[in-house]
This record gives sequence, structure tokens and C-alpha cells, in this order.
Amino acid sequence: KVATGFHRNSMVNEEGGVDPEEFRIAAIINRVETTSKAWLGLTMNCAQCHSHKYDPISQREYYQFFAFLNNDDEPMIEVPSKEQQARRAEILAGVKKIEDDLRANDPDLKNRQAAWEKERSHESIKWEVLDPSFYYGSVGAKFDKLADHSLLAGGSKPPVSSYTVQVKTKLTNITAFRLEVLTDPNLPHNGPGRAENGNFVLTQFSVQAVSPDGHTNDVKLQNATADFSQPDFSITNTIDGKDDKKRGWAIDAPGGLLNQDRKAVFETKDRIGYEEGTTLIFTLAQLYGHDHTIGRFRLSATTREEHPIKADPLTRELREIVDLPVEKRTPEQAQTLFSFYRTLDPKCAEANKKIEALQKEWPAADTTLILAARAEPRVTHVFQRGDFRHPLQAVRLVCPRFCRRCLKARR
Repeated sequence: KVATGFHRNSMVNEEGGVDPEEFRIAAIINRVETTSKAWLGLTMNCAQCHSHKYDPISQREYYQFFAFLNNDDEPMIEVPSKEQQARRAEILAGVKKIEDDLRANDPDLKNRQAAWEKERSHESIKWEVLDPSFYYGSVGAKFDKLADHSLLAGGSKPPVSSYTVQVKTKLTNITAFRLEVLTDPNLPHNGPGRAENGNFVLTQFSVQAVSPDGHTNDVKLQNATADFSQPDFSITNTIDGKDDKKRGWAIDAPGGLLNQDRKAVFETKDRIGYEEGTTLIFTLAQLYGHDHTIGRFRLSATTREEHPIKADPLTRELREIVDLPVEKRTPEQAQTLFSFYRTLDPKCAEANKKIEALQKEWPAADTTLILAARAEPRVTHVFQRGDFRHPLQAVRLVCPRFCRRCLKARR
């Protein structure tokens, strides 16, 4: 994996006015040229724009090779030393021993967890994902809209920013909004933030509702909840109306638990939505500084009438485990669920303190940049005259047959 970092040595452009896609393409073109010259002994770059009569490589074949490097994410991974790996293993073993002792010495613990799971199984809320029609980031942040309607920040990485997202919806009687901050392999440590460790600080979250005739109302929010908040960075800070740069919502957690999906829910004081349709304008102010902006996020709304409407305390993984019958859970799933439950059980407080102390000793490791295959491959096109703004026919990745043996056979 570390060796694939060779390809990450291409030029990058993080200026405020940059088009992220333009310079992503430029980086891949650079990788194609470098790879072909260094490892294949070929100059392929002329075929970027057109086929040459006597060149063994056609323009189509160039983009088939281009497709190989176009179908990668650009993550950052940790490269812990042997000593750090050993220390991490000791910490994990220490945590497991404390948890094993908890279950062995408390015969009622299993029953309490079962009762808690039964209550959690009835907490499902129907959310409708909102599809952004307009989005903008201040101070140079740019976005890619992904297939799941989430927005992935790219371009420059400003120290502070404010994201504006506009959506149109036919929903009426909206009672709450949900903000999901999502991990992505193209963010530092998978995000979900853009800070060096993958964290962020959301200073203020606000919403406006625009009627079909253009009348704009500020939506009053209340009862903000999150599945997790960093100490002293509660989600409630985001609706208090104070643009305090040193306060907001953040999600740092010890023991390597920072880099995972999180969510926050904001109830509305009044029901929102016009019969003829509503334009919603969301503003996510992030004024903390030090690149602590959100990397990827998604917005949803619900019309649920029962209150309170709270953020599901369970992650997607934990929700799937809770919904599984006990007898169908793997030992790993059972352990994962217990590790979460014991943090909520008052009778486990002493053990939790010991575990938290251990997790704070988790050693941070150096990082390196790599390439990794995308879960969803991009569609690669031949570019007319090599211009990414003029895609022609799609091509798929095949063996390029560019090694000397194949070229000699073809001649």
C-alpha cells in the first residue's frame, strides 16, 4: 500500500478559485505520463489528444490505461511502527480484560443489556434525504455531489468556512432536520472532517424556509442532539445563536474512535413546509480555525410527530447489530455492541474510567498518502483533444498491452 504513494507525487492545486475536477484530471494525466515513461519505457502523452498514424498506442488505448488510475481514491493511512503496534495491541488486550471481568462479576449485566436493546429497537425514525440543488463554500471550499446526495468538500482547505446548501422539497409539516457527517477515503484519516486528524468544529447550524412567492423565514431550532459530542464541544452550542469561534460541535474520541460517521438532529419549534413546495437554505458556519471544517455531509428531514426527536445514539454498524437476533450475531458483533452498551450503564462507571484512561494512551502514528481502488468505479471517457470538458465515448479498463513483449508481437 505504501508503494502506491509513488503516484501521489503528482502536482496538486489548492488555490481558492480552483476547479477540483480539472486538477484531479491533470494529476491523473501526470501519473499516466510518469508511469509509462518510468515503468514501460514509452512516451504515451501525445495520445492524450489524438491517435498518431505510426504510433502503436491509439487515443482510445491511452484512456483505457488512464481508466486504471482514474478508478482510485486518494486516502491517507497510518503506518505505525512495530513498537506502536505492540502498544496498541496491549491497550486492546487491556480493554478486553476489563470488559471480560465486568461480565464475569456482574450476573445481571446481560439482562440489563437485553432490556436496553429492546428499547433501542423501537427508536427508528423515517428520514427523507434532501437533494441539494445549490451549494457553496466560502473561502475557496468546493464540493462534489455524490450519488447518495452527500457533499464532499475539495479544492482548497481553508482554516474557516461557511457552507450554504439549498434544497427544494415537497415535504410539509417538517418537524426536524438531520445532519450526517460522513467518512470518506479522500479525507484526512477518512474524516469526516478536514483537520489533520479528521475532526471538525461546527460553530452554528441554521435554516431558512423560502415560500413559493419568495418570502423567507428563519427556522427556529430546538433540542439539538448528537450520537456523540466531544467534551466541551456539545451539539447544543450550534443553535445558541452565539458565533463563538472557540465553541461548537466536535467529535474527537480516544482510542482511535474519532474517524467514523456521526449524526446530529435539530428539532423545529414550528412545523415547516408549504403545500406548493419549499426552498430550504442551510448554513453551516465553521469558524474555529486550523482547517477544522467538515469534509463530507448529508442533510435529511422528517415529519415525525412524536417528540422528542433525537439523534440515534447507535452508529449504522451498531444499529444493524441491534436489529439482528442474538443467536445470529457473530462473537465480534456481540463484543462491539457490549463495548458500546457498557459506556451507558451506570454500574460500569468504574470500569469505563479505567478503559478511558487506557484509550488515552493510544499512540498516534505517522501517516502516508496512497492510492486505493474505489468501491464505485468512475466512468472514464475519451476526451476530445484531451480536454476533460468534452468527453466522447466511454472506455473500460482492459489490459493495455503496452509492455515491450506485446508491442513487439503487434509490430
